[in-house]
Amino acid sequence: MNVDQLLPQSSPSLWTSIRYLSLSRLVVSALILLFFLSGEVNSFFDSANDRAHFLETAGLYLGAAILFLALAARLQRFYALQLLAQVTTDLLSLVLLIHFAGGLRSGLGVLTVVAVAGGAVLSTRLLSLAFAAAASLLLLIEATSRAFGGDSVDVGIFFTAGLIGATCFAAAYFVNWLALRLERQERLAAQRGEELRRQLAITRLVIAELQQGVLVVGRDGRVQTFNRVASSLLGPLSLTSQSLLDPRLGGGWSQVGRVFREWLSWTSPEPRRESFEISLSVWQNPSQAQNQSVEAKVKLRFLSAQAGQFGSFEPDTVGDDVVLVVEDLRALEERAQQLKLATFDLDATPPRGSHLTYDPMKEAGELTLRCRGLVLTGMEQPVVLCAVDWIGIANGSYDAFREALAEAAGTVPDRVAVHALHQHDSPLGDFSAAEILRSKGR
Repeated sequence: MNVDQLLPQSSPSLWTSIRYLSLSRLVVSALILLFFLSGEVNSFFDSANDRAHFLETAGLYLGAAILFLALAARLQRFYALQLLAQVTTDLLSLVLLIHFAGGLRSGLGVLTVVAVAGGAVLSTRLLSLAFAAAASLLLLIEATSRAFGGDSVDVGIFFTAGLIGATCFAAAYFVNWLALRLERQERLAAQRGEELRRQLAITRLVIAELQQGVLVVGRDGRVQTFNRVASSLLGPLSLTSQSLLDPRLGGGWSQVGRVFREWLSWTSPEPRRESFEISLSVWQNPSQAQNQSVEAKVKLRFLSAQAGQFGSFEPDTVGDDVVLVVEDLRALEERAQQLKLATFDLDATPPRGSHLTYDPMKEAGELTLRCRGLVLTGMEQPVVLCAVDWIGIANGSYDAFREALAEAAGTVPDRVAVHALHQHDSPLGDFSAAEILRSKGR
């Protein structure tokens, strides 16, 4: 048998329970002593000697209760040893009190059931049954000593002892079964609580690193938390005193509050709006003493914190908390204006019979002439770079190419460069030279 199966392992909740058990022992022992001093139990004693022994045992039991309470509160070590000592002391003291008070007819036998049940709450299944067995054995020993110690044998006292012993076993098993179920539930709750704490910590880290501002707002408008980006966009806010429903809010917070009130009081039969675009004063240097703000467009998106309601809102199903995402549209515009590249590839082969530089065009074959290039877009107008499989493109033809490409790319001819790769044999484009020749009759 494994020792862990017999002896219980300590935990914070068990230490709390053993302190309550020690406190209840102190109360019970004090009540027994007070009941004795009141004289109500004088009729139970067979002799003055038994009465004196009862008083001594009750006093020692009260002293042990005080000692156990101090140890459980001050010395949170050796849990199994403390539990064994406490329950053993309970059983021995109670059986001695029963014996000196005239036996089981005194009615104190029920306290052994209470002692076994208290130990079963804090122990393992085997140990709780061991407590019940010890209590039953001690009661049988007391009954035997009393039955055979007098002039006549009282057989009924054995039935009483057996009945109390059976009750001890039933109480030990049932109470321990309930305690083990509660302990498993407690461990599961602690595990889930730890997982939730880790998840919340990770969520806070993720929110803190987001490029969008994030606010968690209650239905009363009070801001529960917000990240660094939200603070940089909207300015400082006191979490302890500020609410989005407070008309005294200043800066960007006032406009966010106005949108929040509009969203919260949505009464239109159409679906509740999820996003709003507003213009507000955005702080440029929130970390400096003297801040400056500029007008900027901001997009506000509402997400319900209620499970299963993200992005889907109904007037009567909005959760207690709402996640508000604040996104600076300037950042989107800047990303949209970043350098981008596009390519194009066109067929530049002239039709059959066209005049090339040296001979007329016959067949293109597999190798066609291409007009290839790329378009660069960014902060300013696009730039076009083009390479053509012609022997040359000059003067008016060069201008015509540039103008056509500029119109197609949405830019100006000055931002278009055309290069002829000088393949043989291929067309030669020069509208200006052709115009001069025509003017001379050539």
